[in-house]
Parts: sequence; structure tokens; C-alpha cells
Amino acid sequence: MVFNFKYENRIYEFYMSTENLYAQNAYRHMNIEMRLLKIFGVKLKEKIKQFKKNGLATEYAFLKALGIYTTEELAFSNIYHFENLNDSIVSSTYRCD
Repeated sequence: MVFNFKYENRIYEFYMSTENLYAQNAYRHMNIEMRLLKIFGVKLKEKIKQFKKNGLATEYAFLKALGIYTTEELAFSNIYHFENLNDSIVSSTYRCD
């Protein structure tokens, strides 16, 4: 179930499910994105903010910032590529230039 509302010019969205939290796509994406931000720091954060300002979806913005060429439609599933890679492999294989 999804519940949306607007309060003081901000839009809020709540998602509820009976599925285990750790198996939910949003939770998995959040963890992957937090790891990538931790590995690549402020430079990645600023690139993503700019891409988001230009209307890109979050997952697509992350992949584009790391030089991974994909479509916006495939980015949602392609972000899982990072889920099982350790931090040293990610930092030595990908760049945020």
C-alpha cells in the first residue's frame, strides 16, 4: 500500500508491505546507494544532486555518475550489480570523475 500527501509544499510518500523489510527493493536500493556515497563521497553526492535537478531517477543518476551506461528503465534493476561487490572492488573498478 502506498500513501501520499503534501504538507507545507513538500510531498511525502509512505509505503507499507507485509514483505520482509530486508527483501524489499527500496531497502536494498537505499543500502546500495548509501554504500556508494560512503565509498565515493561528496563528489558522487554532488553529481547525483545535479542529475536529480535535471529530472533523472535516483538509480539512473547513481549509475550515470559512475560512468555506467544503461537506460533509465534498466537502471532500477542494474543498481543491484553493486549489492554483492565488496567496497574495494567497487572503488577500484568504478570512478566518479
